[in-house]
Amino acid sequence: MSVVEDIKKCVKDISDANKADIYLISGGLNYPIDDKTLTTIESNQKNDNALLILTTFGGDADVAFRIARFFQQAYKEKFIILIDDICQSAGTLIAVGAHELIMSDNAQLGPLDVQLGKPDELAEVISGLTPIHALSFLHTQTFDMFEHNFLTLVRRSENRIKTKTASKIATKLTTGLFQPIYAQLDPIRLGEYHRNMLVAGEYGERLNNFSKNLKQSSLKTLTHGYPSHSFVIDRKEAGELFENVRAPSENEDKLARLLRPINEELLTKKDEFKRYIATIHYLEVEQEDELEDKPVAEAKQEIEEKAETKDEVELTAQAEEEKIEPEAKTEATEEKDKPEAKSKDEPEDNREDNNE
Repeated sequence: MSVVEDIKKCVKDISDANKADIYLISGGLNYPIDDKTLTTIESNQKNDNALLILTTFGGDADVAFRIARFFQQAYKEKFIILIDDICQSAGTLIAVGAHELIMSDNAQLGPLDVQLGKPDELAEVISGLTPIHALSFLHTQTFDMFEHNFLTLVRRSENRIKTKTASKIATKLTTGLFQPIYAQLDPIRLGEYHRNMLVAGEYGERLNNFSKNLKQSSLKTLTHGYPSHSFVIDRKEAGELFENVRAPSENEDKLARLLRPINEELLTKKDEFKRYIATIHYLEVEQEDELEDKPVAEAKQEIEEKAETKDEVELTAQAEEEKIEPEAKTEATEEKDKPEAKSKDEPEDNREDNNE
């Protein structure tokens, strides 16, 4: 059995078992993939449930929210997401909107901290938590430094330095050390970071109101609880954050493995603006040229179809030429007849002249 036939069989079995339409999104979550998702759903919805196979490094939070909303609005009974590889950042936001997550041993989600562009840097981003954590760190360090200076002065002076004097000296020492650091902070920029960090939380709350798959306080953990944006959330940890998380069935695991070469190719395309979305129902048609095990019969059929199409084009062109040719002949005949008519008239004119 070829890869294409294996995919078709897995799709049918999984669709029948879950009574679900099956979709694949692989690549960056940026415009216009949200619009393509909507048109794909509208064109192919046949069941009340949907299973989305999702592989992505992330993208735009607004786009991710729209994609999740489209699935929620179209498939109110059950929206399932199957993850077999990386599904981080904005991909995790889509996962929040699902009723159930299916995660293979290879699957990974990621935190929901928003990524923002670095000031005066091209194509470089930082986590929205970085400046907020920096400010919190400075606050803690400032207090610890003041406390250390104050207690050291009192203890080493054996209480000869009064509390008020020790407090003033400790304040001056701490201020002198931290004032240049605080001076580098832009309060307007910090406000922007804070507002952008609210985006993921607000979107996540709205999506979870439909799916109800997040456990209590899990949204806050996803937005603020991890030390880096690339932190790996595997199936075990996802089970501590979500209510419904499970390993894939035999058919689901087989389909995910069959699709891995396609996902890897789509994710590693050099052109960052190339994005992909398709329904699995049409995937075997669109992708069979990329699969090495394409049956000879199918290849032969495709060649014959192309040959037939070519013949039809040639016949049409020939018919058009034949249609044009008689018209050209008719025009040529008419032009030829005009001088002949004139030559017949000439003798009559000559006779008139002779009579005169």
